Parts: sequence; structure tokens; C-alpha cells
Amino acid sequence: LDLVVEKKALEEKKKLEPPPPPPTPIEIVETPKPVVKPKPKIEPLNPVTLQPLPAIKLASVDFEFEHGFPSGSFYIFTNDKLAFEGSLSGEKKKVLIFRNYKGKLSGSLQVAVGKTNVLVHVVCREKGISASRKITVNVEENGQHNLRIKYLKSPKQLELTWT
Repeated sequence: LDLVVEKKALEEKKKLEPPPPPPTPIEIVETPKPVVKPKPKIEPLNPVTLQPLPAIKLASVDFEFEHGFPSGSFYIFTNDKLAFEGSLSGEKKKVLIFRNYKGKLSGSLQVAVGKTNVLVHVVCREKGISASRKITVNVEENGQHNLRIKYLKSPKQLELTWT
């Protein structure tokens, strides 16, 4: 019974209280649309006419390298670019109590016509030799060109002869 009385008292109290305020209306705001910039007009370019590069004229150069190495590596550079690479091998020659080697490497390469820098480099690990020599030559278009290379023991350097 007490519960019923208590419940009725609560209902009466609620009736006397003012009603809750109505919910505040929500304002709807539209987000602005992004501004679309017009694309720039691309004008077609006038075609450029390229002139072909003049052909590089080449001439043949024969070379011959006589050496006294059991083995090694041989390089020829023209205008700082590798133009030839080869391996050296020598035949053993015994003279009295001395052991010598004799070898020869020859070939041909194409070199640009005109003033050309030629660098020859030789390496023989068995004898601990690394030698280089540079020469500037004038290569003619229709000429006969020969490069003779020798390794000189006494000054321990290469000798280059251009003909």
C-alpha cells in the first residue's frame, strides 16, 4: 500500500512540473561548392626541325705491340674512351741462365678522323708492371696509319711510334 501511495505522489509531482522545453531546431548549412577553375588552353607548338648530326668519319689504325711479358692486359683508349682491350701472352725463351718471354699482339681499330688522343696502358701482374703512355695524333681520312708499341725495360716505360 505504501508503494501505491508513493507512486501516486510522484505522478502528481510530475503533473505540477513545467514540461521540458522543446528541442532547439538544428540549422542546416550547405557547404560551398568548390570553385572549378577553367583549364588553361594549350596552344599547339610549331614542330621543330632537327638537323642531323654530321657523320663522324672514321679511319682504320693498325697497331702492333712487342713485349717481354708472360701474361698481362693491354688497353688502347682514344679520346678517353676504351677502343681496344686484349690479353697478353708470351712464349718462354731461355738464354743461358736467364728466363725471358717474348710476345706480340697486333690488331686494328677504328679511330675518329682529326686530332685524336691515344692512350696505351699495359699491366703485367707477374712482373709488377703497370705502364701508360699518351700521344696526340692527326688521323687522316684516307691515310695508312700504324701505331707501334714497345715496352722499354731500362726506363720502364712504353714507347709509341705513329706512322
